[in-house]
Amino acid sequence: MGAWLSSIGGWFGTWMFNPWVLLGGAILVASPLLIHLLNRQRFQIIDWAAMDFLLEAEKRNRYRVILEDIILLLLRCLAVLLLGLLLARPFLPTGLTAGLLETASYERIILIDNSLSMTARSGTRTAITDAQRHVTDLIGSLARNDTDDSITLLITSQPSQPLLRGERIDDDTVDDLVRQVENIEASDAPAPLDAALLALEKTVAVRQGELNRVVYIVTDLRQRDWETAPAGASEEDTADSQGALAATLDRLSRQANGCYIVDVGSGQTSNLAIAGFDAEEKALVAGVPARLNVTVRNHGPQDAGNVEVRLTAGESVPLIERVDTIRSQQEATVTFNYTFRKAPLDSDSQLPPVPLRAEVVTGREGCEDFLSADDTRYFAARVVRGLPVLVVDGDPSAVFGRRESFFLARALAPPGDALSGIALDIVTENEFESLPLENYQVVFLANLYRLTAEQCQKLEKWVRAGGGLAIALGDQIDEQLYNETLYAGGKGLLPAQLIGIRGDESERRWVHLRVDQAQHPVMRVFDGENNPFLDAVLVFRWWQVELSGGEEIATQTAIAGQQGVSIPARYTDAEGSPALVEQALGDGRVVLITTPVDGDWTNWPADPSYVVSMQQLARYLAPPTSAAGNLSAGAPIAYPVDLTRYQREAVIRLPDESTQPVQAEPGDQQESSTLWGIEFSGAVQRGFYRLELTPKLADETEPVLFAANIAPDEGDLRQADVQQLKRQFKDVPVQFVSGSASLSLEAVGAKWEIWPWIVGALLGVLALEQVLGWAFGRNR
Repeated sequence: MGAWLSSIGGWFGTWMFNPWVLLGGAILVASPLLIHLLNRQRFQIIDWAAMDFLLEAEKRNRYRVILEDIILLLLRCLAVLLLGLLLARPFLPTGLTAGLLETASYERIILIDNSLSMTARSGTRTAITDAQRHVTDLIGSLARNDTDDSITLLITSQPSQPLLRGERIDDDTVDDLVRQVENIEASDAPAPLDAALLALEKTVAVRQGELNRVVYIVTDLRQRDWETAPAGASEEDTADSQGALAATLDRLSRQANGCYIVDVGSGQTSNLAIAGFDAEEKALVAGVPARLNVTVRNHGPQDAGNVEVRLTAGESVPLIERVDTIRSQQEATVTFNYTFRKAPLDSDSQLPPVPLRAEVVTGREGCEDFLSADDTRYFAARVVRGLPVLVVDGDPSAVFGRRESFFLARALAPPGDALSGIALDIVTENEFESLPLENYQVVFLANLYRLTAEQCQKLEKWVRAGGGLAIALGDQIDEQLYNETLYAGGKGLLPAQLIGIRGDESERRWVHLRVDQAQHPVMRVFDGENNPFLDAVLVFRWWQVELSGGEEIATQTAIAGQQGVSIPARYTDAEGSPALVEQALGDGRVVLITTPVDGDWTNWPADPSYVVSMQQLARYLAPPTSAAGNLSAGAPIAYPVDLTRYQREAVIRLPDESTQPVQAEPGDQQESSTLWGIEFSGAVQRGFYRLELTPKLADETEPVLFAANIAPDEGDLRQADVQQLKRQFKDVPVQFVSGSASLSLEAVGAKWEIWPWIVGALLGVLALEQVLGWAFGRNR
């Protein structure tokens, strides 16, 4: 009996919301007849002679009266039936022409936001567990009601790869479908909602016959996802980004037969997060102190007090610093001074990398932390013996103190026990021709006579890839060759054209330095009023140079790492001749020094400021390798492999200590080269990754450390204003519902409700019944 009733209810449910209300209305239709029959049983008919005349008169109108009463009775029964039908809310599927039963099947397309913010807790629950519960309840309810529906399931981290695609929902599949939903995990990699909506739109656009499609977007409705303009964006940019989101939703909802945004956000916004972790030094050198900066952001609505920040290197005891107060929506930076262990003197092997971990301790004064995943940030410290610097000596004299690189070598790598942090190699011009530049980060050309076209091409390629080049001029320079090969009409390595040597050859007259960019790292030692170094440095001779198009094109852009030319320092001669000329080139930069780095034309090498300036120049030119192993979760791991030193096959060790084999592959133009590359796209979890390379001449592997971190703004748990979004999407046929109301959407599909016509018919029937009743009564 129960199964029979369920099948009847299921059939009626294909074209009305409340079929049992219609059944109740149908029963009530018979009530006037029942009342009439019951009333007839209360009276006994007795013949009376005086009534004969009345009965005879009534016989003449009986058939007319009976017909009128039947018409009124039918109209009243129809009114009761229409009232029951109205309460049942009938509808017509949009594909009615294809058959009522066929078009009653719906595909439920569900997009679940699995960004890391969905793990924010509210008590013992999280947003993602709530989302899973609502979706599994919906699946279970559809399976119990035998709706013949199907489900397509997507997640925002991989929207183009559906977890389920058009799977039928019934008793046989419900357990597998529920298991798929329950196995969804939050992603450490970015899960942008705008990209997911575009992928969802493509999925909905693929029509399958007359199948109706209903879309559910299950999300924590974060402000950073739904108000897509970045912080500090103009009103115009904000309007454009919000308009793009609204346009996507509009297209999506009009392609589907219903679109619902299900809000499962907890409303908890308090959160402390490690928003940044970096090193001030471009290279982390063993035995040399490093400054490590950890930035903590308070995403919550209240100030946080007595915040504890920890720095742990490997398995060592953590260093601890405290911040008294971090204002709401503000950041605080803590600096740790850390010295990496000195390298053994009797070994030249690669130093092992050091995994660094920064943590903020939660639950401190005035601020709860509802998202623990962003309390830790990782840093892959690739420690080196020193910053690799090459000096090419253009005048390698055998006399002590007379070679061109004598003072420069002592400035970059002073003798003694103190470590400068620079690993220096000095070669002659002939040795430089066959030397591989890949082993160095900075190259000094000290009064080099000439460079061949092949050497210029080799240097330019190296600089554009990130190398730093310093060119110091002197008395051995071939002006014509430099202008033709290095300057090349303003398109080469040299940032300025050589004009000729200026100054006093007898050294009886001199000029000083004039600093134009006091905050430039190389010139910072000369900053400040009445600086004694400015007057102490004497320059007797220098090369006059000219910038392409005139010096008016010189800009400050080179300091910011952009393409351009700048002049950090000049001389105090009448013309203000450039002392340093800098040019950004690709990812690297070139600095031209218009005097030698020895003491032939200046007394600068004998001044203490020389050591500081040359040290700063080397570090300034060096590419930032200290952060080379740090990337965002989801970004590919890429590393060049020299096949003359390492095997092609390697292994990647993941944060959970599992391993995956990888191998080096040639690039587009590397078939004939021995420098191939390894690329691994599986770094989707936060934590440390170790690339283990196998040297060809050794048995032990050499590790290369990488650190994957979540996006810094992932911890911003502020939710979007639903009312504001409704106003923003006022013309978009999309509905916002809370997570608790999502189960009621199980019956939602492609329905064309006809209640307005039922209301009109009901009013018409009641009006007709009144008019006919009045007319019939008047004629009787």
